[in-house]
Order: sequence, then C-alpha cells, then structure tokens
Amino acid sequence: MLRIYAILICTLALASCSTSDKDWLRIKNQLSDIGQKDQQYRVAMDSIAKVAGWRSKAVEELWLKQRALDSANLAGIDQVIDEVGYPSREKVGDLADVPFMVIQRASDSTMASYYHVIVGAALSGDLRMKDVATYQDKVLMMRRQPQEFGTQVWIEFKQNPVTGEKYDSMFVW
Repeated sequence: MLRIYAILICTLALASCSTSDKDWLRIKNQLSDIGQKDQQYRVAMDSIAKVAGWRSKAVEELWLKQRALDSANLAGIDQVIDEVGYPSREKVGDLADVPFMVIQRASDSTMASYYHVIVGAALSGDLRMKDVATYQDKVLMMRRQPQEFGTQVWIEFKQNPVTGEKYDSMFVW
C-alpha cells in the first residue's frame, strides 16, 4: 500500500513539473469556474428550503439543475486529473480543494475510483487530512470494511415489536 502511495506521489510530481505556467493558469481558471458552479444552486436551495422545505417544488427544480452541473463539474475534474494528476496546492492555492469538493459528492463508485488519488493528495499536503479521513472512512464503509478513523455512523430505523414504538439505533460503523 505504501508503495502505491509513493508511486502516486512521484507521478503527481512529474506531471506538475512538465506543466507550463500558462497551463496552470488555465487549470486555475477551470477550477475556479467549477468551484462557482458547485455552489450555484446549493445556496438558493438552502434559502428556499428554510421557508418551503426540502421537498418543495422549487427545491426539486434547483436540484435537477444542480445535478446537471455536478455531472459537468465531475467531467471537468476528470479532465484536470487526467492532465496533471491531483492539482498541487503549490500551483493552484486553495483551488486544490475544488476537485475534492466535487468528488466527495459523486456516486459511491466514483468516490471509490478516486480513493488512492484523494489519499495521495492528502499525503502530499494538497488536502487537509481531517477531510480525507472522513472521505477514506466513507469509502471503506461503502466497501463494508472497517474504517480507519471512526468518522462514519450508521443509523438504523427500528420498531419495538411489543410496543410498536419507532426509534433510531445509531452506532459507529
């Protein structure tokens, strides 16, 4: 496992070295655009949901629009990572958080496919370990494997067979 991380970090370092300043500027602009689109409808949904509820027609319509943007954002992140690996915080600053933000909202299979890339980015200092710990535990939980950091809980909704009382049973996965 350590060998995989070492190879990943070396690959990312080589990709970073062969990318020109002009390319990095283009990538920064692309990440900035994706970061804005990631929040485009989420802020409005939150405001509307406080008044009309999360199941309102207005929120549903915004979710449809946001999901379309999320798909396009993921395609953009795929392109960036294919080109340069996980973008280095040294090259893109705080925009290094954007790929993580998009990937952590993706499907379980997409999150799993980026597992080593995300963990490698944390090991190289491009992502905060506390954020990646949660991501890592979530992927491990999806795989039905023990988590490393204990960040994920599981909630089961149960009903007492005698009284019929409904209750939540929560435990660390």
